[in-house]
Amino acid sequence: MTTTNTDIRQHLKNRIAELENKRKALEEKKVKILSSLADNARQLDALKTVYESEAGRFGEISAPLFKQGEESYRFAGMKVGEALRIIRDEQPQITREEATKILQEGGFDFKGKRPISAVHFAFVAQDRERKRKENGYYVKQTG
Repeated sequence: MTTTNTDIRQHLKNRIAELENKRKALEEKKVKILSSLADNARQLDALKTVYESEAGRFGEISAPLFKQGEESYRFAGMKVGEALRIIRDEQPQITREEATKILQEGGFDFKGKRPISAVHFAFVAQDRERKRKENGYYVKQTG
């Protein structure tokens, strides 16, 4: 029984060329998509600016928005407790995990602290402050 060697180099060259062409087409689509995304972001920013202006003109109170570069974020320069107080006023039944997620997605600067721990301790402090106030021996705490 004799074996014959089959030369598959031509098949491999064809397959490589096919994949390179496909990659080139995908790269071209990527450039178009990124351009479309950039256009969309500019339009969205413009509409948000106009909306905020109109909301202010009609007396709608909005949460504080601040700019950091091109991005707006809600809790700029605040301490964890201050930001959390706003969130808990809006959503009294919110959990620590949900509040942490809102702060992280909102671009909150935890200043090197672990987000879940910072939110936990702020929750504890606020709950303690609320109990003191309810029991009649309220002393305002800062932070």
